[in-house]
Amino acid sequence: MPWLGSYALALDHDKRPLEVLASDAGQLLWSGIVPDEVAPTLAATLMSDRLFSGWGIRTLASGELRYNPLSYHNGSVAARHRADSGRLETLRLRCRS
Repeated sequence: MPWLGSYALALDHDKRPLEVLASDAGQLLWSGIVPDEVAPTLAATLMSDRLFSGWGIRTLASGELRYNPLSYHNGSVAARHRADSGRLETLRLRCRS
């Protein structure tokens, strides 16, 4: 979904993509399956103020309807996103390219 700078989080009951900005797309980037021409945009989205808190990547972007920084799946920084500093560094480098 180019207008979000990310991939769809899920599909609704009519198979339409949900326009929700979440950290899940980072798994696609880290696995290496995101095309090279899309990767910098996705990395920049993950490192944006809406998703990157300074402590790590939020599970759900600030500004989303269900955003709650104290809720594990609705906006907190998940331990799995903090644990691998190498992945975060890869994101930072991709944002610069």
